Amino acid sequence: MKPCSKSTLKTWLLKRVPFFMTMLALLLSLPTRAFSGPVIDRVVAIVGEEVITQSDLDRLKRSKQGPSAKDHPQSHWELTRQLIEERLILQEVKRKNISVSEAELEFALNDIETRNRFPSREAFRQAVALESPSWEAYVASLKSQLLVLKLLNREIDMNISIEPEATLDYYETHPEAFTLPDRVRLKQILLQLPSGAGEAQIETLKQEADALYEDAIKGRPFDQLVHLYSEGPEKAEAGDLGFFNQGDLAPEIDRAVFGRKKGDIVSPIQSPLGFHLFKIEDVERGRREPLDKVQKEIEEKLLSKLRSARQSKWIEGLFERAYIDIKPEFLSAIDP
Repeated sequence: MKPCSKSTLKTWLLKRVPFFMTMLALLLSLPTRAFSGPVIDRVVAIVGEEVITQSDLDRLKRSKQGPSAKDHPQSHWELTRQLIEERLILQEVKRKNISVSEAELEFALNDIETRNRFPSREAFRQAVALESPSWEAYVASLKSQLLVLKLLNREIDMNISIEPEATLDYYETHPEAFTLPDRVRLKQILLQLPSGAGEAQIETLKQEADALYEDAIKGRPFDQLVHLYSEGPEKAEAGDLGFFNQGDLAPEIDRAVFGRKKGDIVSPIQSPLGFHLFKIEDVERGRREPLDKVQKEIEEKLLSKLRSARQSKWIEGLFERAYIDIKPEFLSAIDP
């Protein structure tokens, strides 16, 4: 039968979901529940000297069932492409004699056990029993994933690096990505309400707060008013509460303090604690995080982009060199 053309396979590559990312995700989670039942084991495709069967395709499709699958369903084309890509990569693993030692396998099992907070290996095994045909099948699957990751690390990640100039260029050309939200530094005078205070007490305390506000806007030093009248725990720091981003505070306080300028005194605000008077001690708008704080983040972003490009090119090479024959009767039965 006529093999599927390389141009068709290249078209698949342009739209595919990277198998590498799927493998990484699988390392951090348990496998999907296996379903039992009869399957028609007809050949879907031949990849080198291996076959992909209908049951392989059905198993992959079932493994992707879940809430996210309803929003982003994968077509037969995408699933078949993923299986072909998996076989090609595993064949490359074998060709290059990649191996995983027992120590490496145990390290991976310990890592998964820790990440999932299993108290013991037995608890880990019990969880696997709910999702996988057997513990042995789960470990074999994990070993295959580790083999693929080792191969990809050798073929794609070796000698990959980001030049400092590229990091700086990204920082300079994407200022919006590193602009911090507006923030204000506040000082506070708190007049506390006694527990169970009645309307008369509340009104008396409000009048005291209004009087302090009048003193403050007339020029009496705010620090002095804090020292004499505040009942808040920050009194020892001259009422200094530190910096707050917009949205950090209660809505009524947030609305009152943002949009002000440095030195403004905010009229009293009532809360369940009592009455608050705020002074805008400092305002920072549109600050950009310094490069040294975000350099690692930028490098990871650029590395991910470079890694993805290299991976696509490498996998395209596997497709170019491989013998792939997709059965015509299968092609005619699936969506293009």
